[in-house]
Amino acid sequence: MTASDSRDEAMAALRQGDWASTSTGIRWFREHATGDLDFSVVSDTLRFHDLVPMGIAAETLVLRYGIPGLCEVITYLVSDGIECNAHEYLLGVIEDLYHQEDVPIRGMLVAMASDNRYASNRLAIVEMLDAPYLAADMQGILKEL
Repeated sequence: MTASDSRDEAMAALRQGDWASTSTGIRWFREHATGDLDFSVVSDTLRFHDLVPMGIAAETLVLRYGIPGLCEVITYLVSDGIECNAHEYLLGVIEDLYHQEDVPIRGMLVAMASDNRYASNRLAIVEMLDAPYLAADMQGILKEL
Protein backbone atom coordinates (compact mmCIF):
# COMPACT_ATOMS: atom_id res chain seq x y z
CA MET A 1 0.00 0.00 0.00
CA THR A 2 1.44 3.41 -0.95
CA ALA A 3 1.36 6.52 1.24
CA SER A 4 -1.17 8.13 -1.09
CA ASP A 5 -3.44 5.08 -0.79
CA SER A 6 -3.22 5.32 2.97
CA ARG A 7 -3.97 9.04 2.82
CA ASP A 8 -6.94 8.38 0.55
CA GLU A 9 -8.21 5.73 2.96
CA ALA A 10 -7.76 8.10 5.91
CA MET A 11 -9.66 10.85 4.08
CA ALA A 12 -12.44 8.39 3.19
CA ALA A 13 -12.69 7.40 6.85
CA LEU A 14 -12.91 11.06 7.91
CA ARG A 15 -15.67 11.70 5.38
CA GLN A 16 -17.79 8.94 6.91
CA GLY A 17 -18.23 11.24 9.89
CA ASP A 18 -18.94 8.70 12.61
CA TRP A 19 -16.82 8.36 15.73
CA ALA A 20 -15.01 5.14 14.83
CA SER A 21 -14.19 6.06 11.23
CA THR A 22 -13.10 9.56 12.15
CA SER A 23 -10.88 8.21 14.94
CA THR A 24 -9.28 5.75 12.51
CA GLY A 25 -8.77 8.39 9.83
CA ILE A 26 -7.23 10.97 12.13
CA ARG A 27 -4.83 8.40 13.59
CA TRP A 28 -3.21 8.06 10.16
CA PHE A 29 -2.60 11.82 10.15
CA ARG A 30 -1.10 11.63 13.66
CA GLU A 31 1.76 9.61 12.16
CA HIS A 32 1.99 11.11 8.67
CA ALA A 33 0.61 14.68 8.52
CA THR A 34 2.75 17.18 6.62
CA GLY A 35 2.10 20.44 4.85
CA ASP A 36 -0.73 22.93 4.74
CA LEU A 37 -3.36 20.59 3.28
CA ASP A 38 -2.94 18.07 6.09
CA PHE A 39 -2.87 20.92 8.64
CA SER A 40 -6.26 22.02 7.35
CA VAL A 41 -7.69 18.49 7.52
CA VAL A 42 -6.45 18.01 11.08
CA SER A 43 -7.70 21.46 12.12
CA ASP A 44 -11.14 20.61 10.80
CA THR A 45 -11.11 17.38 12.81
CA LEU A 46 -10.16 19.38 15.92
CA ARG A 47 -13.67 20.82 15.68
CA PHE A 48 -15.31 17.37 15.44
CA HIS A 49 -18.32 16.81 17.72
CA ASP A 50 -16.77 13.85 19.57
CA LEU A 51 -13.96 14.17 22.09
CA VAL A 52 -11.74 11.26 21.04
CA PRO A 53 -11.14 12.36 17.43
CA MET A 54 -10.88 15.94 18.70
CA GLY A 55 -8.15 14.91 21.14
CA ILE A 56 -6.24 12.95 18.51
CA ALA A 57 -6.41 15.99 16.22
CA ALA A 58 -5.06 18.24 19.00
CA GLU A 59 -2.19 15.81 19.63
CA THR A 60 -1.50 15.65 15.92
CA LEU A 61 -1.39 19.42 15.55
CA VAL A 62 1.09 19.79 18.42
CA LEU A 63 3.25 16.76 17.57
CA ARG A 64 3.40 17.27 13.81
CA TYR A 65 3.30 21.08 13.54
CA GLY A 66 4.76 22.38 16.82
CA ILE A 67 4.00 25.98 17.68
CA PRO A 68 1.61 26.64 14.76
CA GLY A 69 -0.30 23.50 15.73
CA LEU A 70 -0.45 24.48 19.39
CA CYS A 71 -1.64 27.92 18.32
CA GLU A 72 -4.46 26.30 16.36
CA VAL A 73 -5.51 24.33 19.45
CA ILE A 74 -5.41 27.48 21.59
CA THR A 75 -7.42 29.40 19.00
CA TYR A 76 -10.09 26.72 19.25
CA LEU A 77 -9.89 26.71 23.06
CA VAL A 78 -10.73 30.42 23.18
CA SER A 79 -13.40 30.30 20.47
CA ASP A 80 -17.07 30.82 21.14
CA GLY A 81 -17.94 27.52 19.48
CA ILE A 82 -16.26 25.21 21.98
CA GLU A 83 -18.30 23.47 24.65
CA CYS A 84 -17.10 23.36 28.26
CA ASN A 85 -16.42 19.61 28.29
CA ALA A 86 -14.42 19.88 25.05
CA HIS A 87 -12.44 22.78 26.49
CA GLU A 88 -11.51 20.81 29.60
CA TYR A 89 -10.75 17.69 27.56
CA LEU A 90 -8.37 19.54 25.23
CA LEU A 91 -6.59 21.14 28.18
CA GLY A 92 -6.14 17.60 29.49
CA VAL A 93 -4.67 16.50 26.17
CA ILE A 94 -2.14 19.34 26.33
CA GLU A 95 -1.34 18.45 29.93
CA ASP A 96 -0.81 14.79 28.99
CA LEU A 97 1.53 15.76 26.16
CA TYR A 98 3.56 17.80 28.64
CA HIS A 99 3.59 15.31 31.52
CA GLN A 100 3.58 11.92 29.78
CA GLU A 101 4.96 12.48 26.31
CA ASP A 102 7.56 15.05 27.39
CA VAL A 103 6.53 17.48 24.63
CA PRO A 104 7.97 20.96 25.36
CA ILE A 105 4.55 22.62 25.64
CA ARG A 106 5.78 25.19 28.15
CA GLY A 107 8.70 26.16 25.92
CA MET A 108 6.33 26.56 22.98
CA LEU A 109 4.05 28.78 25.07
CA VAL A 110 6.99 30.93 26.21
CA ALA A 111 8.07 31.39 22.59
CA MET A 112 4.52 32.22 21.55
CA ALA A 113 4.10 34.76 24.38
CA SER A 114 6.91 36.88 22.98
CA ASP A 115 6.00 36.50 19.30
CA ASN A 116 3.63 39.09 17.88
CA ARG A 117 2.22 36.57 15.39
CA TYR A 118 0.38 35.03 18.34
CA ALA A 119 -0.74 38.30 19.96
CA SER A 120 -4.43 37.47 19.51
CA ASN A 121 -3.99 34.47 21.82
CA ARG A 122 -1.59 36.11 24.27
CA LEU A 123 -4.06 36.21 27.19
CA ALA A 124 -4.80 32.48 26.86
CA ILE A 125 -1.09 31.73 26.48
CA VAL A 126 -0.22 33.63 29.66
CA GLU A 127 -3.05 31.90 31.54
CA MET A 128 -1.73 28.52 30.42
CA LEU A 129 1.80 29.44 31.51
CA ASP A 130 0.44 30.34 34.94
CA ALA A 131 -1.49 27.07 35.27
CA PRO A 132 -0.04 24.67 37.86
CA TYR A 133 -0.31 21.71 35.49
CA LEU A 134 2.22 23.34 33.16
CA ALA A 135 4.73 24.30 35.86
CA ALA A 136 8.32 24.28 34.68
CA ASP A 137 9.32 21.56 37.12
CA MET A 138 6.55 19.20 35.97
CA GLN A 139 7.88 18.44 32.45
CA GLY A 140 7.70 14.72 31.78
CA ILE A 141 6.81 13.89 35.37
CA LEU A 142 4.51 11.04 34.42
CA LYS A 143 6.62 9.69 31.59
CA GLU A 144 7.45 6.04 32.07
CA LEU A 145 11.11 5.33 32.59
